Amino acid sequence: MPRIIMIMRFLYVFIVFISTYPLSGQELTEWCGADRIGAELFSTNPDLQNDILKKEDELRKFTQGYKSSNPARSNDSLLIVPVVFHVIHNYGNENISDEQILSGLSVLNRTFRKRHPDTATIEAIYKPLAADCEIEFRLARKDPKGRCTSGINRIVSPLTSVGDHSVKNFIQWDPAKYLNVYVVKQIPNLAGHCLMPSQAAAKPEWDGIVISHQYLGNIGTSNEQRSVVMAHEAGHYLNLYHIWGGNNVPGYYYLPVGQAVNCTIGDEVDDTPPTIGWSVC
Repeated sequence: MPRIIMIMRFLYVFIVFISTYPLSGQELTEWCGADRIGAELFSTNPDLQNDILKKEDELRKFTQGYKSSNPARSNDSLLIVPVVFHVIHNYGNENISDEQILSGLSVLNRTFRKRHPDTATIEAIYKPLAADCEIEFRLARKDPKGRCTSGINRIVSPLTSVGDHSVKNFIQWDPAKYLNVYVVKQIPNLAGHCLMPSQAAAKPEWDGIVISHQYLGNIGTSNEQRSVVMAHEAGHYLNLYHIWGGNNVPGYYYLPVGQAVNCTIGDEVDDTPPTIGWSVC
């Protein structure tokens, strides 16, 4: 719950233009698994359904109340998010260098601080809405036991080829104090995935971002085009929904895809117009 409170307090002014990933030269059939994994969590865990919906409602109401009573944040109210990168590897090229991880952190921060070069090409109608989110992601300097750490944790495990929630069950630092990022060899048909805050509050042991090494940073095994994936997943971590609805997931539990009613359901941020969603990828 602490992460949800942090998000409720700060996210209402954040406007981040992170859309779907470019597809050229890639073979993935799906890029972000946030909606699909969220739908699976909801449908396969009946005991969690009421809790997830309750957390969503709490977050929505708190945000509305905070927005009305706190119309603006001061420029010196930078929010620091400590990050630990768990590099799950099996001695392959997924054991990326520290330099590549640092480049991933740099791309992430320049996106959330409105310092990415592509902000110059934002459509004119949206330029007044784009904002410096005043969030910085920094490598953790102390581990859960208070010992010094580089914020980069390397672990040998065959789970690197699985890339699902099992890596979180394998190791997780307190998600109320750290953003856990799991770098893996592959995630079948996905570049990355992350639970939304309400889902993570109901299932805290699955909190964190899982990302393929090919989509972290802009050097080494990744590149500039693929480097946006980390910012996209961090957006979900901070309660940003896909603007088009349920990401082509049939039967998604609250956002219908490709149906007119979807235009009546918002994505919690007033930066984009309503959209019917996509029914095909």
